[in-house]
Amino acid sequence: MGFTLEEASQCVTDRQPSTTISNAYYTLTFDKGQLVLVDRRTKQSFVNPIHFDDGGDEGDTYDYSPAFQDWLLDLTLAEAEVTGQQGKLVSELVFRGQWQLPSDLAQRAAKKASVEMPYVLVLKLAADDPVIHFEFTVENTVCDHRLRLILKTPVQAQTSFADTPFGIAARPVIDPHLKDWRAIGYHEEPTALRPLIHFANTHDDKTSWTFLGLGEKEFQLIGDQFDQLAVTMFRGVGYLGRPDLKRRPGDASGLQTKYVPTPDSQLLGTRQMQGGICLDADFVPAELQRRVQSLAIGSLGYQTQTLDRFTTPLQYFPINTNQTNLVHQSPVQLVSRDLVVSSVSETPDHAGYLVRVYNPTDVTVATAGDFILEVAASIRQLNLNHETKQTLATDVTTFKLPAFKPGEIRTYGIYPRHISLASKKESL
Repeated sequence: MGFTLEEASQCVTDRQPSTTISNAYYTLTFDKGQLVLVDRRTKQSFVNPIHFDDGGDEGDTYDYSPAFQDWLLDLTLAEAEVTGQQGKLVSELVFRGQWQLPSDLAQRAAKKASVEMPYVLVLKLAADDPVIHFEFTVENTVCDHRLRLILKTPVQAQTSFADTPFGIAARPVIDPHLKDWRAIGYHEEPTALRPLIHFANTHDDKTSWTFLGLGEKEFQLIGDQFDQLAVTMFRGVGYLGRPDLKRRPGDASGLQTKYVPTPDSQLLGTRQMQGGICLDADFVPAELQRRVQSLAIGSLGYQTQTLDRFTTPLQYFPINTNQTNLVHQSPVQLVSRDLVVSSVSETPDHAGYLVRVYNPTDVTVATAGDFILEVAASIRQLNLNHETKQTLATDVTTFKLPAFKPGEIRTYGIYPRHISLASKKESL
């Protein structure tokens, strides 16, 4: 580890304190207790687009269920202490405050808020990045509750959208059997609380609002016009299973004969969450998946220096010098608007690369895109067991992908001309 010094005639400009931050896509301003988001591409302004709510959770580790005597609290950023910095590459607004909440279900039923829950919300804008990054930290001091982040959008939705392993699920904002579920023999109330893997979305023909998750797993469209996208940050409950829930009458899930306390599932203490928010003109699932991948993977770094074993002895786990110089390479590039790369790995014989690509939409992608290769290679289409179905091209540096059917998944084998099995093994 170390650093180098470089002399220059001008110093690097520090980030400037400011409660207004911006990049090429957005401007965020906090003034007089209000957060204002401006989409710089459309010039639209949105006042207080982000807030939170907290409600009772009298469910268990299997299912959320609202408290029988609930008290839903709207939590805003109006009273937060706000600082910010505008930088050339990264800018951020930091909100610090605390919310008054009931300590448990008994206090919630009595509408008494006696405990403080401190929080820190960081909103970040990076240069040339269409994602508003957020980091949210709370010191959870409350039992049996659910905390949600809510995006106030201009979309009056009838359908919610979220990703699945290889596609998109569109679901109604209200279950059609919400009123007659008992009469038709359902054992529990249907819900519009929906799962997500990486993102939740609401859109119309004018705009698209998306929440990008890094661990958050459920959401719901709420409000009189279903114009608010509510994402569960966390929920704390104290039992493995509970019988006779408001949404699920009858026996408890799990062990039906007794209550099993699970105090750790109250999630007391410090909780940290992060993710992203983005506004777009159109709903493009493949682009959203690429943003999630960028958000989740981050940067890869490693050392190339040699350690002096006299001044820096490695007493327990000495590391031999790598006999092969590591060189950054980009052997395969997919140029496509509508397809998603789900995995990249070596072929089982170490002779090439496996690239799995899929179409997440429900329409055929006629102009699928191209593979751009660093060196000439053979292209094969493989099955999911990585067995060759057919050879598609040999000794090429570009390959045009044929049309993808709705939801289609393909695995390609890319075998560079200069990589032999022996030389590949030596470099590993």
